[in-house]
Amino acid sequence: MQNIPQMHASFMKDSQMFAQYMGDTRIPMVDARDIAKAALAGLTSDAFNGKIHYITGPQSISFDDVAKAFSKPLGKDIIYVNLTYEDQKAGLEAYGTPDMIVQTVMSLFKRWSEGEDQPTTSDYEKITGERATDINTFAAEVAGSF
Repeated sequence: MQNIPQMHASFMKDSQMFAQYMGDTRIPMVDARDIAKAALAGLTSDAFNGKIHYITGPQSISFDDVAKAFSKPLGKDIIYVNLTYEDQKAGLEAYGTPDMIVQTVMSLFKRWSEGEDQPTTSDYEKITGERATDINTFAAEVAGSF
């Protein structure tokens, strides 16, 4: 989730929109703070040894969901604009993003946008005993820093 303000905060604030190549794909975005909590629990308990855990957010969300989540705390209607693959790639390159990162990011975006919606897991909740942060809570917590 931290990629959202990193990549889109200025557009949301100044233009009431943000653009991304993802269509209506739904992915289980996760708050980096939740990853850290799960890692701490895994490092301080033997209960999780020898097991693979997939840490996800509590639900798979689209970028339209992201726009709606940020609209409320920002006090304005935020619109998500779906970019084409070519426009997203050109934008990253124009920004000066190193080629290796452009290739990696675009490969991931393409796989997500052309594949099925990505499922969630309950692994975070099993490990920490807490519910993972949802996009509405995240948006409310970080929008004030825009």
